[in-house]
Amino acid sequence: MRYLLLLSVLTFAVHVQAQQPGCGTDQLNALLATPERTAAMAQLEQHLLQTNAEELRGMGFTVPIVFHVISENNGPENLPDDVLLAGVDALNLRFQNAGAYVDDSLGHVVPIAFCIASIDPFGQPTTGITRHESALTVNSMNDELAVKSIARWDPYRYLNIWVVRTITDPNVGGYASFPWDLGSAHDGIVAEAIGIPGGYLLAHEAGHYLGLYHTFQGGCQNANCQLDGDRVCDTPPDATNNWQCGGLGCDSEVQDTTGLDPFTTDVPELPNYMDYSGCTLFSFSQGQADRMAGFMATVRTALNASYACGSNTYGPPPVATVLVDSSACTGRITFTNTTPGADFVQWDGDLTNAAWDAIGNSYSVDYPYTGDYSMLMAACTPQGTDTVRINLHVRVAPTPYYPIASGYQGLPFDPWEQQLTACPGQVLTFTGVPGMASYTWSTGSTNDSITWQATQPFSVHLTAVDADGLAWTNCALEHINVHQPTLLVSDVADTVTCGTPVTLNLGIPIYPSSYMWYHNGQGFGGPIFTYSTTLWELGWQDFAVRLIDNVGCSVWSNTVSIHVAPSVPPVITQVGNDLVLDHGLSNFAWYHDGVPIPNQNQLTWPNATPGCYWIYGYDCSAVYSDTLCLIAAGVGDIEAHGASLTPDLTSSTLTLTTAVAEKQTVMLFDAQGRIVRRSTTAGTSTTMDVQDLAPGAYTVVLGDAERTVLRFVRVP
Repeated sequence: MRYLLLLSVLTFAVHVQAQQPGCGTDQLNALLATPERTAAMAQLEQHLLQTNAEELRGMGFTVPIVFHVISENNGPENLPDDVLLAGVDALNLRFQNAGAYVDDSLGHVVPIAFCIASIDPFGQPTTGITRHESALTVNSMNDELAVKSIARWDPYRYLNIWVVRTITDPNVGGYASFPWDLGSAHDGIVAEAIGIPGGYLLAHEAGHYLGLYHTFQGGCQNANCQLDGDRVCDTPPDATNNWQCGGLGCDSEVQDTTGLDPFTTDVPELPNYMDYSGCTLFSFSQGQADRMAGFMATVRTALNASYACGSNTYGPPPVATVLVDSSACTGRITFTNTTPGADFVQWDGDLTNAAWDAIGNSYSVDYPYTGDYSMLMAACTPQGTDTVRINLHVRVAPTPYYPIASGYQGLPFDPWEQQLTACPGQVLTFTGVPGMASYTWSTGSTNDSITWQATQPFSVHLTAVDADGLAWTNCALEHINVHQPTLLVSDVADTVTCGTPVTLNLGIPIYPSSYMWYHNGQGFGGPIFTYSTTLWELGWQDFAVRLIDNVGCSVWSNTVSIHVAPSVPPVITQVGNDLVLDHGLSNFAWYHDGVPIPNQNQLTWPNATPGCYWIYGYDCSAVYSDTLCLIAAGVGDIEAHGASLTPDLTSSTLTLTTAVAEKQTVMLFDAQGRIVRRSTTAGTSTTMDVQDLAPGAYTVVLGDAERTVLRFVRVP
């Protein structure tokens, strides 16, 4: 379907101002600045440096122009066709350094010609001029998108020039986009009508459109003329825009050491089109001409290949096609261009305001009410432009929760996470709108209501078919948050011994308003994220944290359980003449032959004398070490009190014979002095089983008061 612009041609006189109007391109460039745009600009600049300037001078480039005249009440800005065409003629003469605009000493020919479009984007004949009634003929640069949206032809293949009555920003008669804005909604030139005759304003803004900066760009910085200032080496550094002709602007010409800068001394500013000058003749330098030709050969090459001026074939017109996605249940419709080869697409969803609403390959619209709507898309390809109008009926639910009628009203909204939030374990009942023909819940239930227990984040969906057979699915309740327990972790294992230090860490939650620590069910304070203690109680010790979140829900952390076991008994080792413990207790004492030694709670007992030693202490319970006995040398080499040991080689037993019939204590020591067996005698003859003893030397100590010491060796 074609969308044709109706043209009206009116003729009115216009006054030409004597002084050149100021330029707002710098303001627009700053307004559009983004990191992405800056990166694209840098990439294009590097690509430009790789072009062959001399080769481009022998080429010719063409830029098709379309004027969009924005006027109100047939004001003087509604320039006649002949005035606009004369402006293009003057623009061409200025670029060619010809006619009344020759500057023999400084002027250079730019290999670019401008033509008024004779073929519109649909392949139809055109005057290259469109006319539109709008109060935006008086506008600020803040309104530039609104002005440009009134009418816009394919910016890849037309230079769009919007002609207005007044730009209200101080000293701004026009402004232009740069080549790195190609194909954006900003691409083109806005000019006050009063600046069109004579072509100076058009020449200045076309310079920006084709990649030129003001000559005073960057001031006097001149370390590298290809990267500093206006990035043109044969325009001297310039720090002023004072409307004077000539004058010394900078003394930094000689700072450039690249060999590209032709200036070896301070020279006057040039009477250049890209300066604010009071001169009568103006020029483009050779470097400026090369820079513009370079951008025409790279970024803006589609202009030269355009069919707009009849020099290239229009080709088979495209057929615009659109994919419409109405799957969103909020009334949002997404339109996506599917036209093959389309490189510029614009959309108009409000056909009453005669302006394009958006550009881009897709466009989403949130329709507020149920009703019939239309969307117009224009898709541009190298062969031309086609439009398609989509008529559609949009159904918008009365509420985002529809057809769910209740169950969500009590859910608080978490402002931190921007979500409805349920408390852990909360039981919710959701009910559909009464009177529906059918109900299908996301749980699979077909009842008019469901009950749901919130244990983790969830969503609730209901599709209900009404009496007219229309299906409705809720949009809200797409995600209901449930704050999950914050992880509590310990720095020790699940089982520890009494007296072990432990540190518990609570991951910092993003949602609490208050919380308390619990030990074995008893709260003991907060708020702290790290709790350190020493475990002195035997058995299981349980730790947890209870939080009250920012919507009032009680949320428990996980429980950390640590089993506290009795302390491991210390082991006594003889090291030379010293006795050494392998570890201590929180409270312990040494015993020598059953007598506690005061103030002896060190790990080492130095210079121990003969006798039996052990440790007694208390952590969570009584703890005894093993017993180690030191025996005087030579005592075991004789038999005392008539005692003797007789081995039975067939049964691995020893017979202990004594002269005393009363019961006596018998202790068996290994070679390290450890007690390995304790018993009592049975009469004068006692049998001792040594089957389980490891090979080695052993000592038998008989009696408590007057000890008898006997020795034997267990052989393999």
